Amino acid sequence: MNNYVIIKNPLTKKEVIINDKNKIISQWWDKIYPIGLILDSRPYYIVKNNNKEAIFSIDNKKDPISNWYIKISINGLIRGVSDYYIAKRDDSKEAIFHKDNKIEPISDWFNKIYDNGLVEGLSDYYIVKEENNKEAIFSINDKNIPLSDWHYKIDKFGLVSNQSNYYIVCNKNKSAIFHKTDKKKPITKWWKVIYYTGLIFGESKDYYVVKRSNDKEAIFYRNNEIEPISDWYNMIDVKSLSDSNFKSYYAKYSNKSDWVNNILTK
Repeated sequence: MNNYVIIKNPLTKKEVIINDKNKIISQWWDKIYPIGLILDSRPYYIVKNNNKEAIFSIDNKKDPISNWYIKISINGLIRGVSDYYIAKRDDSKEAIFHKDNKIEPISDWFNKIYDNGLVEGLSDYYIVKEENNKEAIFSINDKNIPLSDWHYKIDKFGLVSNQSNYYIVCNKNKSAIFHKTDKKKPITKWWKVIYYTGLIFGESKDYYVVKRSNDKEAIFYRNNEIEPISDWYNMIDVKSLSDSNFKSYYAKYSNKSDWVNNILTK
């Protein structure tokens, strides 16, 4: 495997990539980023010239595989975890591109696109933010209609990270769980906090833990959002739930009380 280094001309300040045989394998650019080819042994690298960036392949130093943009994300294609990259154009809008098509993005153009999910090679989903600062989930299968409604915050864990079919949204300091097939009605009530353990992380298909406004915590069953299957405790050790494969858990009624081991029953 070749080793590559970036060399800078002390007079022009331009940079170039050479291999371990001292052969030049790139053109001279204002800046060449080491992420990708140099540091990660991947076949792609990002260069900067005249304040614009583009992606080049080790196989072609003349023609970039992307168009020129004001910014291209190093996550995804460059790090070798997927075939996708995020590009930012002159108006600061962002879109996702596949490495084989630099003309037509697979997403629309948005104020912000998070690299969790599709770009990181985890799932077919990605989260975007628009001008009203609201977020939505989109699928690679439909760049025009979001899979979710627009919310103030959508968590990356669960659906987008390919851990389960559920995701947590936050609106006005309250959180709820949604299933990917119904963006209008959450499967839970709105709570102060919903923990990832269980339903969201995909460790359990049935259980999740919430914290209500008075900071008391309880365990709920997926098909009953009204009545918890546990008492309301001062604290529930959510790790003990996952460690026991959701058969038991430790909890305490107050900060001064002892931890009590409870059997989880539906």
